[in-house]
Parts: sequence; structure tokens; C-alpha cells
Amino acid sequence: MQQPQAGLEIKASFSILFFMLYLFPPKISIDGSQAMPGKWGDNLIPMSPGRHMVSFWWPLYWIIPANRAQVVVDIAPGQVAQLQYKPRWFWFLEGKMQQVGVRPMLAGGQAQIPQGGDQPAGWHPDPAGRHEMRYWSGAAWTDDVSDAGVSTKDPMG
Repeated sequence: MQQPQAGLEIKASFSILFFMLYLFPPKISIDGSQAMPGKWGDNLIPMSPGRHMVSFWWPLYWIIPANRAQVVVDIAPGQVAQLQYKPRWFWFLEGKMQQVGVRPMLAGGQAQIPQGGDQPAGWHPDPAGRHEMRYWSGAAWTDDVSDAGVSTKDPMG
């Protein structure tokens, strides 16, 4: 099995006063790609190493891009670049996104694999060893897998 090359971790949070944002799941675009669904909280995305333009926003009334923020991030092989996003108080203002750290993709040479329901949902190294990454729903492994940043489906069984 080829080990995951790199990753991007985006922590998206907002003040409790803006609780209605839960109705509008955020969107993520990498290097100008089509928008992919994100979530409030932690988003872990398998990536190839290199320089990437990351855009993050939430769709006001499900269609109007609000609080869009962009940042260029350099991701080293075997590393996960950590970003933090926060929306602003008014929807047409630019959101705040910045790199807050870097962590290793693997700890001690072994994959960081969630085993219980206490782990956050997101992309993690495939415990079956057939793919680089597999999506953990927070309760179980899904059929969603990723190799070299390309997502497909493969049953866990």
C-alpha cells in the first residue's frame, strides 16, 4: 500500500451567536476546482504535496457565496497543513483563514486510524490497506476512498 502523501486539515468554527450557520454547510475549493462539500468543525482532505490555493466559504440561502476566504498553502510530503477558518459578522465581508500549524501525516511510522466512535469524522489512512485514505463517518468506515487525491467508492468488506 502506498502511504498518503500529504493532507490539508481545515478547522471551521463560528461564534455561538451565529448558530444559524449550521443550516448552511460550507464549501471548499482547492486550486480552483469545483466546490466540494465541507462541514463546520474539522475537514481532513488528502492532498498531493506542493503549493495549493485553498478557498472556503458558506452559501448564504444555499446559493450566495458568503465570507469567502482564500489562502495559499505549501504542503510538504508526509505533512498535514492545518488551517483555521472563521466567518465575519456580515456576509459580504471576507472570512478569516490562516495557517495555524503543520503536523505529520503519520505518527511513529504508523497510520493514525480511528477505532472508536470518539474520533472525528474525516479522511484517515485506509485500515484495509487497499487505498491511501478512507472516510470515517464518526461511527463507521464508509465506501468512500481516495488515492492521490482522487475519490472513488470501494466497500470496506
